[in-house]
Amino acid sequence: MKIRPRMNIILFNSWTGDRFNAIAKGHRIKFRSGASIRNQFKMIIQPKDLKKIFQPQRLSHLDSFLDSEKSLLKLYAKDKKYIIPNTCKILGIFRISMSFFIVYSVISSLLDLAFDMYFEGEDILNSIVWVLFLIDLGLNFITERFDVRGRSIKNLKFIAKSYVKGWFIFDILAILPLRFWGHNKAEELLRLIRVFKIKTVFTILPMHSVIKYFLRNYKEQSIKYKKTSTILNIIWDFIVEIFSIIFFSFFTTCVFWYVSLQLTNLLGIRETFIIENQLEGENISESFIKTLYFIVTSMATVGYGDFLPENVYERIFISMILVYSTVWFTVSRGKALEFLEKVWKFNRKKSDFEKLDIFITQLENAHGLLPYQLKIDILSHFQYYQEKEFMKNCKLKIISDKKIKTIHVKNKISDTIPYKLKKQLFNFMYDDYFMHFRFFFPDNLNFKYKICKFFQPRQYTPGTIILNQGAMCDELIFIKDGSFYLGFYDYINQITQHCKRFQDWALVGDYSFFFNKPSFALYEVYSQTSGMAIPKAPLENLMKLNYSSLFNKVRSKIGLRSCRLLKIMAGKGFVRSEELMAEVISLLEIENAILNEEACLCNIYKSCASIDSSLSKIKQILHELKFGIY
Repeated sequence: MKIRPRMNIILFNSWTGDRFNAIAKGHRIKFRSGASIRNQFKMIIQPKDLKKIFQPQRLSHLDSFLDSEKSLLKLYAKDKKYIIPNTCKILGIFRISMSFFIVYSVISSLLDLAFDMYFEGEDILNSIVWVLFLIDLGLNFITERFDVRGRSIKNLKFIAKSYVKGWFIFDILAILPLRFWGHNKAEELLRLIRVFKIKTVFTILPMHSVIKYFLRNYKEQSIKYKKTSTILNIIWDFIVEIFSIIFFSFFTTCVFWYVSLQLTNLLGIRETFIIENQLEGENISESFIKTLYFIVTSMATVGYGDFLPENVYERIFISMILVYSTVWFTVSRGKALEFLEKVWKFNRKKSDFEKLDIFITQLENAHGLLPYQLKIDILSHFQYYQEKEFMKNCKLKIISDKKIKTIHVKNKISDTIPYKLKKQLFNFMYDDYFMHFRFFFPDNLNFKYKICKFFQPRQYTPGTIILNQGAMCDELIFIKDGSFYLGFYDYINQITQHCKRFQDWALVGDYSFFFNKPSFALYEVYSQTSGMAIPKAPLENLMKLNYSSLFNKVRSKIGLRSCRLLKIMAGKGFVRSEELMAEVISLLEIENAILNEEACLCNIYKSCASIDSSLSKIKQILHELKFGIY
C-alpha cells in the first residue's frame, strides 16, 4: 500500500489488545506483545525520524497505549508469588490423573444408575476420588490462566472471576455428597455432569511433545521426521474418533436402560424395551450386550427390526439419538476413509505430477505466487514430457574412472528384451529422427541404438529463446516440427536481427557442443516447435570414447555448416563472422593434420610389422636349410 507524500505519517488502525498495526512510508509494521513494545518501536524507527513521520497528536496516543499495555501486564502479574504456573510438572501429573478419574466417575455413575453394579471397596474408592475432585476445585483458584489473547494471568481476583463464570457451579454440583442423606441416585446423576469433561482425556496429553520425544533421534526439518510425525498424528486422531464412538455407544446404552427402568418404576408403563424383550431377569452382562447391540445398530443402520422401542418415550429417545448419531457416524466413516487415504498416500510412491505440484507449492510458499504464464509453461512442458517420453524408466548412471568414463543405462523392462527386438523397437520409435539426421545416425553403426536411450522430449512456444547468443549448450536439440529463427542481437541498434528461418528437422546447439564454444547465434521460436534433446554428458562420452571417427566426421560437417551460417549472418551486419569462421577453419585444419599424422604413423607401423614378419620367415627358412630339413 503506497501513501502520498503529504500523508507520510503513521496511522494506527487499532489501539486495543496486545498489538497494533502501523503504516509508515508504505510499509505495515506489526509489534509483538509484551513490555518491550516501546523498545521494538525504537529499534524500527529512530528518534531522529519521529518529527518527519509522526503527527504530534499521534505521539500522545502512542504513549498512552504503551503505558496502558504495561500497566495491564503488571496487573495480571500482581499475585504471581501465590499462583501455580502451568509449567509445573506436579500440576501436569495431577491433571493427567484427574482426567482418568473423570472417566472413572462417569462410567461408575452410569453402571450404578442402570444396572446397580457395585463392587467391594467402591465406597472407599469413591471417597478418595471425591477428595481429589475437592482438591482440584481448590487448585482452580490458584492456577495460572490465560486471556483470549494468550497473555498470562497471575492475579487471584481475575482467576477466581474467570473460574466462577465457567465450571465452578457445575463442579460444586458434581461433588455434593448427597449419599449421606440417602440420595445415591441423585448424586450419581449430578456426577454425570462430568461427561462434558471427557474430551480433556484426549487433549490433556501433549501429543506434539510425545511424538517429538519418540522421534528425538531425527532432525525436525528432515523428511523422515515430518512424514512419521504426520502419520502418528493421523493415527492418534483416528484412535480418538474410535474411542469417542465407543464411549458414546456405552453412555447411550446405560441411559436408555435407565430410562426404560424409570418408565416402569415411576410411571407404571409395562410396555417397555426391558419387559417386552424379557431382559428383566437375565444376567447383567447379557442384558447390557443386547441393549448395546440395539443402540449401535440403531445408530449405524437404523436397526434390523429384531429389537424395537415399545412406547412413545422410548421412540422419542431413539429418534433423538438417530438424528445425531446418523450424521456423526457418516462423518466418522468419512474421516476414517480420509485417515486411511492419507496413510496410504504417505506410504506409496508419488507420481511425477504430484512431485511437481509439491515443488510448485513449496516454491510459492517461499517466494510468493508464480506468474500465471510461467506456471502454465511449466505444467505444459511436463505434460508434453510425460506424453512423449518413451524411455522414462531408463536411469542414466555415469561411472567415473581414473582412465575412462563408461555409461550404463538400467531398465528392468528393456533388459529382458533381446537385442534384435530392441533395435526394431528403437527403429519404430525414432525412425523419423534416424532418417532425417542420417549423417548423425549412420546405418552402419550401432551408435544410434545406444544414444537414443537418452532422448528427452522438448517443446517450445512462440517467442521462446531455445539457445541464447553467447550461451554454452548443455544439450543437443533435434527439432522435428515447427519453425524458429537464427539471428543475433545488434548492440548498436539495440534490436534482434533475424537472419534465417528453419522449418522442421533442424539442429540447435551443434556448434557449441562440437567445438566447446559459446553459441555465436540465438535461436528464437517462430511457431510451436517440438523435438528431442540429448544431454551433453552421455553424448560426449559415448562419441569420443567409442565412436571417435564418427565424432570427427560430424564435427567437420558441423564446422562447414557453421561457416555457411556465419556468411549469412555477415550479410545482416554480424561483425564477428570472419573471426569466427577463421577460428573454425583453423581448428578443423589442425585436427585434420593430427588425423593425417596419426594415419601415417599407423601405416608406417603396419609396414614395419609386415617387414618384421618377412624377416622372421627368411630366418626360419635358413635355419631349416642349415639343418637339412629340406
